[in-house]
This record gives sequence, C-alpha cells and structure tokens, in this order.
Amino acid sequence: MLSGIWCVLTIGWGTAVVCKALPFRWANAIVLFAGFLSIGIGIVNNRRILAGKKPW
Repeated sequence: MLSGIWCVLTIGWGTAVVCKALPFRWANAIVLFAGFLSIGIGIVNNRRILAGKKPW
C-alpha cells in the first residue's frame, strides 16, 4: 500500500515538473527515489524474516 502511494506521489511530482508547475530540483528527485529504495529494502527484509533468515 505504501509503495502505491509513493508511486502516485512520484508520478504527480514528475507531471508537475514536466508541465513547469514546479522547478526541477535534484534534492526532490533524490528524496523520492530514496523512498523507493527504503520501501524495497523493507519488503526484502520482511520476506527474509518470514523465511527465518537474518535481515540485511
């Protein structure tokens, strides 16, 4: 669910940048993509814990 919300936020930000409603800033891009990385690592860790392995 969190991944879906984050996707919607990223698509909205990207659309706003393309339509020139918001200026492009690298800090915004890094924060959005770091969120994807964090969600992905969380999913992998949860699967590893459920499999009885140690998380990263």
